[in-house]
Amino acid sequence: MWKKAIILVALIPFIAPKTLIVNFYSGEDNEVSHVNNDPPPHTDYAKMARWLVHNSEWMATGTISTLPQINGFPMVNVIAMADSEKGAKSTGMIYFYLVMLDFTAQDLSKKNQMTVLFSLDQSLYCTNKNIDPMEPTCARIMMSGEALRVQKDTAEFDFATKAMTSHHPASAHWIETHDFFLCKMNISQIVVLDWYGGPHFVTPEDYFRTKLDGEGSHKTTFEFKFK
Repeated sequence: MWKKAIILVALIPFIAPKTLIVNFYSGEDNEVSHVNNDPPPHTDYAKMARWLVHNSEWMATGTISTLPQINGFPMVNVIAMADSEKGAKSTGMIYFYLVMLDFTAQDLSKKNQMTVLFSLDQSLYCTNKNIDPMEPTCARIMMSGEALRVQKDTAEFDFATKAMTSHHPASAHWIETHDFFLCKMNISQIVVLDWYGGPHFVTPEDYFRTKLDGEGSHKTTFEFKFK
């Protein structure tokens, strides 16, 4: 049973959406010395999305449940993530680990659809400014897409592994101990709610083209695909 499930997840990367070349960072010029620690203006929706992803270390994750008792219901989980090493430039990528012992990976092996949520109050930014997390002025983003397995023995695998262990040191032992595997999110939709007046939609193209304040040019390119 488990072998069948693992095979299903291993098939996740074989998706043929259109291609966008996203510039990533590695090696030299990876440090950021003057990035603004405050969120960007609420009218800059793509930058707000990038800022929240870059400044988060976990995400609320929704999948379509495969548990017999609630088959087809939404199911949620909290999953550790990172988009770059601590102190490094933003990539906008969402890297995370999955394990077949957990229902999130089981759900994705059956129906590869996920939505993740990031809130400005994950850092207690809103709480410290006396803004209720439910207020639209406490920014949140919802990103939907698919899970893609990051292949071993690639530059991206090394990059993402360093990013994860930088933010989550315990993750260095997850692969060997429990057969965790490294994934990234194939983003198809981005919704930003950061002010009154309803949500705004940001395209993946605009999201990845955006740079955070204080960040310079990118060095290394990986090929990232999305629908």
